[in-house]
Amino acid sequence: MILRTLFVLLPALLGLLMSSGCTQKTAVAYPGAVQEAPEQGGSILDRGVDRYTNLVDVRLEGATEGAITEVFGKVVSSVPGVVSAKRYSSRIVPDNPQACWILWRVTTRGEANTFTLQTEMMEMFSEVIAAGGYVDIYSVPYRYSPPEIGLLKGMRPMDATSRSITFIVDRELARDREMAGY
Repeated sequence: MILRTLFVLLPALLGLLMSSGCTQKTAVAYPGAVQEAPEQGGSILDRGVDRYTNLVDVRLEGATEGAITEVFGKVVSSVPGVVSAKRYSSRIVPDNPQACWILWRVTTRGEANTFTLQTEMMEMFSEVIAAGGYVDIYSVPYRYSPPEIGLLKGMRPMDATSRSITFIVDRELARDREMAGY
């Protein structure tokens, strides 16, 4: 008896639900989200993934000096393809490079190509080193003394994925390049 009543009322309840507006798509704004058209295809998972396609985490490990973090931040902010960069978090321990790291959250134009960003950043580091720390790159002034950029000679890529890039300050590499006259 209860089942028969349920089968009779179920179509009526579904009709009320469909006409109430509860099933219509609504726009929800998230911080940093790009405003999208109200009618959007795809599943909720697809829309969630699409919302973050232009975000990249850029991490620097081993930097204990302010000048290195400042140069790195300028490069991250001004590399071609980057719309904005924000220092997201950091841990600096002056006498312990292994415990030091800094994280930037970068917004790129369109879908990010982290491997191109990594290459561009390495070229910019080389330009700063070659100019002795005094150069303008993409209208951004770099004004550092040779001792301030000494550790920049040890900058090298560590890891890269489609959503993150990690660089490390390799002190041995910096020392070897300094001795070789680079």
